Amino acid sequence: MDTIKGRKEFLELYGSGRKRTYSTLIIFYKEKGQGRRFGVAVPRRIGSAPARNTVKRRLRELVRREEKRLPDHTSYVLVLRGQREPGFRELEDDLHRFIEDVKRERTQRFEEGPA
Repeated sequence: MDTIKGRKEFLELYGSGRKRTYSTLIIFYKEKGQGRRFGVAVPRRIGSAPARNTVKRRLRELVRREEKRLPDHTSYVLVLRGQREPGFRELEDDLHRFIEDVKRERTQRFEEGPA
């Protein structure tokens, strides 16, 4: 799994990428030339550094498990929402919803043909 680390790349996705909002996650994504790349952002309001790191590990593990189901040549940034530390199941449910939404979106674009 390739990761997005630089501030510039995060800001590019925030500014010009597509955005999907779910109960625990906001996911920014944009089709790019290279393979799948992922970034994770957890705000300070979630709690202490160990709490934020726990959430980041959970998100990275979910991405590792589901990476093959996501479209290739796309960059993704997963941003945690809310004021509390969500459970693994909540994060997993939102990621699965995102995958289904993206599949549906790509199918609709494919059926519509070139613009």
